Amino acid sequence: SGLVEDQVHVDNILIIFFADCGKVAASGVVARW
Repeated sequence: SGLVEDQVHVDNILIIFFADCGKVAASGVVARW
């Protein structure tokens, strides 16, 4: 595994993490309405 591959792997984790956070945030906003 090279540094570039590791970085891509980390980027994928961050993308998934932020996507999940976005869903939670969106659900929280919808729940407020």
